[in-house]
This record gives sequence, C-alpha cells and structure tokens, in this order.
Amino acid sequence: MITINQLKYPRVFITLFLLLTLAFTFKVTLIADYPEIFPESVLLNLHPVAVVLEAVPRQLRAFFADYLWLTADEYMHFGPSKKMKEAFFSGSYAGNTEIMPMLELALILEPEHIDAYGILSQNLSFYLGRYKEGIQVLQRGIFFNKKSPRLHELYAAIGYIYGFIKSYRNNLENNREISLRYFDAALKAYEENHGKDDPEDEVFCPRNYQIIRSRFLVEKGEKENALQAWYSSGIDLNTGSDALSLYLRKVEKGEEVPGLPEELPEIKNLLDLAYKPPLKRSPGTSEENISGAENLTSASHEDHEVHEDNRMKENTVRKRVFYQTIVLTLLAIGLSIF
Repeated sequence: MITINQLKYPRVFITLFLLLTLAFTFKVTLIADYPEIFPESVLLNLHPVAVVLEAVPRQLRAFFADYLWLTADEYMHFGPSKKMKEAFFSGSYAGNTEIMPMLELALILEPEHIDAYGILSQNLSFYLGRYKEGIQVLQRGIFFNKKSPRLHELYAAIGYIYGFIKSYRNNLENNREISLRYFDAALKAYEENHGKDDPEDEVFCPRNYQIIRSRFLVEKGEKENALQAWYSSGIDLNTGSDALSLYLRKVEKGEEVPGLPEELPEIKNLLDLAYKPPLKRSPGTSEENISGAENLTSASHEDHEVHEDNRMKENTVRKRVFYQTIVLTLLAIGLSIF
C-alpha cells in the first residue's frame, strides 16, 4: 500500500488541495453572507467547474479565455500559406469538434464572451445535430448577459435555429412560431440595452430581424403584419428584386396574392433570396482585440453536408486539445493560489 510519504512532492499536492478548498469555502461563505455584493451570475452559475473558478481573479480568467478563443480561431483556419507565411485563410467550424472543448472552457472562464456562444451553438445545432444543446448554450448566454448591448444576438441566434434548422438537418422541422417570439425578444433587447447596429453585419441587426419576421408572418397568413415588419426594417420596398419584396409590393397595392411568395407565377423558377438560411459567422484573425468582442465577421453561408471525416479527426489532435484545456485549468487555479 502506498503511503503519503511515498508520493512525489506530497506536501505540494496536499497544500494545493487545502488552499483551494479554503479559497472556495471562503468565497462561497462571502456569497452567502453578502449576496448584494456579488452579481447574480455568481450565485446561479450551474457549472461546477465555474463555481470553483470563481475563486480565480477575473482578470486571470479573462486572459486564459482570450487565449482559448485565439487558439480556437486557429483551428478554424487553414494556417499560413507558402506565399503568405503570416496570413491565415478562412476555414470552417462546421463539424469541427476540436474547438468545442476550448469554447466550453472559454465560456466557463468568461461567461460574457458573446462570440463563443454563437460559434459553439451553431456547431452543435446545424452541423452535429444536437440542436437542443445548442439552444441551451445560447439560453445560458442570455442568462449571464442580460445587460449586454449584444444580448439581442443571442435571442436572434435561437430564432435562427428554430426558423432554419431543417435547412441543415432534414429530419427536423422548422418552428416559425417559436422563432418569431425570439426575434421579437431580440428587437426588444436591442432597444432596452441600447444595442449598436453594425453596418457591416448583415445577420445580427434589427433590419435583418424584421425581414425574417416579415417572411415568417407571410407564412402564417398575416400579410398586413408582414408588410409592417418590412416597413420597420427601413429598407425601401420598391428597391428589392427578391420574391418577398415583390410579393409585399402586391400586398401593398391590394392585389390578390397566393399563400407564399414563391408561388407567384412570375418567380416560380427563381431563387427566393429571402428564404435562404442565415449567413454563418466565423472569428477573424486580427489580434488587435484579443477579447474577441469584435472579432466576428459575416461570411456567405454555404450549405454542405458534414462528412464523416469532419466529425472524426485524428486522435493526436483531439488529445492535444484535451491536454491544453486541462493544463490551462490547472495553471489558472495554481496561479490564483500561489
């Protein structure tokens, strides 16, 4: 039987364990005695690791969360080319399971990381068929970011999942009714939290929410409400050449229209641009803002199947990611104690 004295560096491990226990106990005691001092997220964070990491200084947690985000960004790019040794070319996070442990840990360390919620939830929902888990990730983000100016993006992301899941997973059905509720919540959050409308973002912005609402309201048979939603987007109805704008122009003039825009005789064989699924987003490579708060850029969405080789990467890569997350967690705890 191995005794304590036979272990390598027994005092170090015992001291580390006792100090960590002491720090955790002290922090929980403070939270219980002075709940008004601590934010609500500290009391109700359901992840056990996150509760322990509350003893780690916030600045240190944010530093490691940023490192994990940048590492995940590298996994979503092809790396430097021979001609451009320092340039990274956009890759794909679709079915990229290597980045998921890093994003999960980044969110545990920094629950305010809006971009990580979006990437992780889309990967789970659209490409891995785990849409319920993807929605839960976004709901957790909503809970921890109720005052964030970007809160509307999390509501809208859930709306996208419910509204367009069938475009990615044929065995699932869209639920436009629930999707509309989340887009309504996104617009409300945008107004209440003084959200900023990024002119370069064509996905997570009120004008896009209103256009999607307009399309879904048409499907519900609420043509007048759909027309009002389009007006609210601020886009001139007469400038559009897609099926939805053509359909609503006829509604505006009081003409008879079929149930859906694509059923109009003049555009039956045309692509309905308003019916396409949302654009995907991927983090940029600029290191000017390592927090990742403004590192997401919009890119054209490309529907494609996730092949088996995207789901099952080489074991060496998986092990590398796993060990990175473990080492970073231990390092963060160790630094906070010593």
